[in-house]
Amino acid sequence: MKIHDENCEGCVSTVGEDVCFSDIKEMMEYHKSQRNWFVAKWEDYIYYPIYNFVRWKFWDKVRPGKIKHYYQRAQQGYSYMDNWSIDLHLVEILIPMFENLKINHIGVPMSYYTEEDGVDKDGNPIEEADIKAEQRKQNIYNEIIYGLKCAKLIQSGEYDFQKDGEYKQLNKSVKRSFELMGEHFFTFWD
Repeated sequence: MKIHDENCEGCVSTVGEDVCFSDIKEMMEYHKSQRNWFVAKWEDYIYYPIYNFVRWKFWDKVRPGKIKHYYQRAQQGYSYMDNWSIDLHLVEILIPMFENLKINHIGVPMSYYTEEDGVDKDGNPIEEADIKAEQRKQNIYNEIIYGLKCAKLIQSGEYDFQKDGEYKQLNKSVKRSFELMGEHFFTFWD
């Protein structure tokens, strides 16, 4: 933190302040340290937690604007709000869909069987082949679900971005998940 004057270049400050900072983080920490202790406790532990709970857990689901959203979803299958962040919308709906499909399914598509698994004299897969194909299907679903959960972590920013390579590892899992979805696209049925 330093005294702000007209000759400062590349500094971070708000309009009308007499001090400037080297970066946003330093400015935010300074402003946080200048709060009254009572106001800080009130905002951090009472006001904002209650406000966020009511806003996101209750009001966002029943507000009048949602009626239009629900109607568009029923009519078109998506709403204008889903277009604001298609990636977030897809991740939110695909994770539960794949988790449900993984648990509640009837059969296994033939593309999960290999010739090495074994067939009977009529050319139908034997029971051991069914078990292996089911395991392959479960492994693919697990990998897809893991990649989608990694995408959700990246979107929310809840990963440790200071760790070297963590973003690359998460992004690699996301790419692998979408590669598997493309490869097995026509086998996602119940």
